[in-house]
Amino acid sequence: MVELSSVDWAVWGPPAVIIVIAIGVGSLIGARLHGGSTPQNRSGELRAARDSLLEQLKELEADRNKLDQAIHDSRRDQLITQAAALLDQIDEDPKQNLHTSHDHKSHGLRPLFTLITVLIALPLIGWLVVQSSSPRRDEPPLDPTTAMTLDARQDRIDQANAALSSDPHNIEALTVLSYDALLYRDLDAAMRHMDTARELAPNHPGVLVNLAILQFSVGMTDRAIASFDSALLVDPNFCRALLWKGYLLAELDQRDDALSLLTSSQGCLTWFEEKEFVMALLADLTAPLPQQRLTGIVSLSDGIEMPDNNTLFVIARRAETGGGPPVAVQKITDPDLPFTFSLGDEHMFMGGQWPQEVWIEARLDQDGDAMTKSEEDLGTEMLGPLISGTQDISLTLQ
Repeated sequence: MVELSSVDWAVWGPPAVIIVIAIGVGSLIGARLHGGSTPQNRSGELRAARDSLLEQLKELEADRNKLDQAIHDSRRDQLITQAAALLDQIDEDPKQNLHTSHDHKSHGLRPLFTLITVLIALPLIGWLVVQSSSPRRDEPPLDPTTAMTLDARQDRIDQANAALSSDPHNIEALTVLSYDALLYRDLDAAMRHMDTARELAPNHPGVLVNLAILQFSVGMTDRAIASFDSALLVDPNFCRALLWKGYLLAELDQRDDALSLLTSSQGCLTWFEEKEFVMALLADLTAPLPQQRLTGIVSLSDGIEMPDNNTLFVIARRAETGGGPPVAVQKITDPDLPFTFSLGDEHMFMGGQWPQEVWIEARLDQDGDAMTKSEEDLGTEMLGPLISGTQDISLTLQ
């Protein structure tokens, strides 16, 4: 598998061509996935859908900075939905084995592991990329912590490979290698070991956890939770399942349940990377929530129509006359009015302490740039002085 960063994406063409091709191929994928196919050609159709999806993801992510953010996000959401449908097709038809050949192009899980690279936004993976990156000549040598991590990783890989040499069906070794490869984005190794492991022991807790991570990465949250639960049914104390289910629940804002699982996993994790990950997650979950300082409603004055393509800014300032950087700014694209705002510490423009008193205003901006104003922009009067904790503020756009 070639890493995205090593590919010269300039040859893939301009963004407009990419979008047109992606939409066309996406329609083809839908037709192939949902149309009437015979048992003989079903595997071929799913493989074609897989390869098309992979190419679309590569092209889309390569030109991320060239596309309008809304277009990129919309297309990305479509691809995630298609990926979830493809995973459903693979899981719901186990008799149609998509990986009967050891040719890496025929592995049924290839697009799913590729989606991990393109779509997943797990903090651990980002941290691992830094930890495992080879230093350039102009970079300092590895620090002791990084070197220790890489040494420990190599030891477990060597031990697992030695176990596989003695027994190619050693499921523990296969799950270690597939999980390690998944975390460090060695996609070829991950596919090879994961496919073999699922064939040998689909209900092994380690296999189920790896599958759950894949399901979570493509938006199949319910399926991922079910896979984690299946792993914990086999082994209620399986630390890796506790860790990753805890992370998933944290992403779903189920704070208390996430804390319980992550705390339970903390004492039994053995990999250094996992220990660092759970510590970071617990620190984030137990940190004080940002304090909300001002709340209220922004509405339109009677007789004024809502303009199209606008951005709402709710701005807190240090003085009634304005001037200088704002204390805090909340930005809402294409808001529905009346809009209930909550201005807090996370919206502070320069950080620091919240002033004892502030003045607040709102503006409906046509170009989305808070630094520019036009006659078409709608604004409110400046209200204040207001102390922290003031609620039920009413701002009327005129």
